Amino acid sequence: ARARGRQAASSPFEMEPRLDERGYHLTSVTRTAWSRARWNCETTTSEEETGTWVDGDAIEVYDPEDEGQLLKLRVGDCAYMKGKAKGKPAEIVKIVDLCADKDGDIWIGCKYFWRPEKMRLPRDLDWHPKELFIQHERNKAENWVGLVEFVPVVCTELHDPSALVDPPPPHTYFYRRTFDPSTLDLKDISPTAAAAPAPAASETQQPMDIEGSPTQPATQPKPPRRNENKERLAALEAQVERLSARAELVEPLIAQVAELRSQNETMSTKLAQLGALAARVASLESGL
Repeated sequence: ARARGRQAASSPFEMEPRLDERGYHLTSVTRTAWSRARWNCETTTSEEETGTWVDGDAIEVYDPEDEGQLLKLRVGDCAYMKGKAKGKPAEIVKIVDLCADKDGDIWIGCKYFWRPEKMRLPRDLDWHPKELFIQHERNKAENWVGLVEFVPVVCTELHDPSALVDPPPPHTYFYRRTFDPSTLDLKDISPTAAAAPAPAASETQQPMDIEGSPTQPATQPKPPRRNENKERLAALEAQVERLSARAELVEPLIAQVAELRSQNETMSTKLAQLGALAARVASLESGL
C-alpha cells in the first residue's frame, strides 16, 4: 500500500529492516546512520531575526550511503524517528511544518505520539492496541530530519476503531485523543464530520489541529527555529556539567554516610548484647 507522498512498503525498505511490525527497533545503530533530505516542492525564503529560513511542505529523505533508500514526506504525514537501542520503540511524530536553515539543514516541526503501552492510563479507559495519543500542541523544538527512519508509517484520526481493517496492516495506527505531558490530561478530539470509514494506507492524511479542524498554515505564528534548539542544547550541556561536578562531590559523602550507617548498625548490635549481659548479671546478683 502507498501513503500520501511515501514510497511503497517494499524494496528497498525490506532489504535490511530496522523496525518490527510494532515499530520497535530490531537492531542497534552501528554507525552514524544520519539520514539526509532535499526539498521536493516549491519553497519560500524569509528573513527573520534568527537568520534566513526556507519553508516548504514536501521533502525526500535519503540515506547518503545508499540513495536507493528514499522516503517522501509531506506536511501532515507521520514518520518514525531513529533510536539507538535494540528492543525500544521508535518515536512517532506528525509533521506540522518543514523548514531549512542557512546551512541547508532541514528541520521538522512536529507533534509527538504516545504509545499506550508506555503510558499509565486510567484503569477504566477503553483503548485499542493500535491506538496512539497525540501531543496536545506543537512541540516547542524541531526534530532534525537526520533522525527519520526509512519505514513508512500511517497514523489517521479515527473515532470508531471498529472501522479499522482487520487485521490492521503493519505500521498503521490511529488516534482520537490528545495527551498533555505537562498535566497528564487526556482529551477526546471532536469529530469534524459524520463518521466515515477509516482511510486505507494508500489515502492521504490531512494535517489536523488539536480540535480536529484543518490547520491554517498562513496565519500560524512562526515556530521556534534551530538557533533556539542550539540554545536549549547548550543549556542542557551546561546543566549536565554542573550535575556531574555535584555528583563528584556527593559520591564521597554518600560513601561516608554508608560507612556511618554500617558503624551504627554494629554499635546497635553491641549495645543489644551489653543490655542482655547486664540483665543476666542483675539476675545472678538477685539470686545471691
